[in-house]
Amino acid sequence: MINSLNSIIIEGNVDGEVGLWDTDKGKEGVFEVLSTRWSGRECLTLRVQIYTYGNLAESCHQYLESGRGVRVVGRLESYPGDKLAIRAEHCEFTVKKKVQEKESA
Repeated sequence: MINSLNSIIIEGNVDGEVGLWDTDKGKEGVFEVLSTRWSGRECLTLRVQIYTYGNLAESCHQYLESGRGVRVVGRLESYPGDKLAIRAEHCEFTVKKKVQEKESA
């Protein structure tokens, strides 16, 4: 018999707001990631919902914003409505690019 393995890594950009709320089990959060790849001339974009819990939920809410790059390591889980999403176990945030303002001469 084969042991089950449920692990997934996805990289992309945050789309929309990063939610955070208190529950009786602690902090919970949610955000969406858009992951894009090219196949020949065709652009394929996948939208994935990410659920976070505890300290990870707080960190994601504090540091992530729409458009910021993120790598999520987690596992697939089933949520109400037969929806699959990722339950994050680890997130890595990309370095924010500094916007340089032009100074008036």
